[in-house]
Amino acid sequence: LNVERLTNSINKDIEINNLKKKQRNDSLNTIIKSEDFNEKSDAFEFVTSDFILKVVSKYLGYIPLLTHISVWWSPNDKIYEQSSQFYHLDHEDYRQIKGFLFLEDIDEESGPLHAISSNQSLVIQKEISYNMQSENKRVLDSTISELNKKNKNKFITKEFLGKKGDLLLMDTSKCFHFGSRKSTKERLILSFQ
Repeated sequence: LNVERLTNSINKDIEINNLKKKQRNDSLNTIIKSEDFNEKSDAFEFVTSDFILKVVSKYLGYIPLLTHISVWWSPNDKIYEQSSQFYHLDHEDYRQIKGFLFLEDIDEESGPLHAISSNQSLVIQKEISYNMQSENKRVLDSTISELNKKNKNKFITKEFLGKKGDLLLMDTSKCFHFGSRKSTKERLILSFQ
């Protein structure tokens, strides 16, 4: 499948500006939900392609189950407490892959996704007794900064930038991450899990 065709078809088939106006209620807004895609859509064809299935199956060790596919829009216009703008792990499972297909260029001013490696994240979990089931699963930057000082700056947060059509696959249950922070530009991505 041509990724350029996919990104253009998603951007063309929906009235993004109208959907954005209706959905401005969080740092990360779902403007197209799983039920809005069918098996014949370009997006569904992409996320169930042999390439994606091979990569994800190899990591997980079994054939994956697609649990969601959606288009996320981040206005990046303010800070939302207890949101995905703060370091966290996802709680859907102990291991998973989330895919993020950039529907437009994402730079430092687009509220990009940031993440810490799984090995470093495991150390952080142990040091702060992190509990993914707790109501307050967000970790402040100051906590990571303090741990970094204590551990000789070994916790490196990587920023994920890219061009329209770039794909990022990540185990968000194992890697502390955040995104959609207050910035000067919006962000639009196709997300699948």
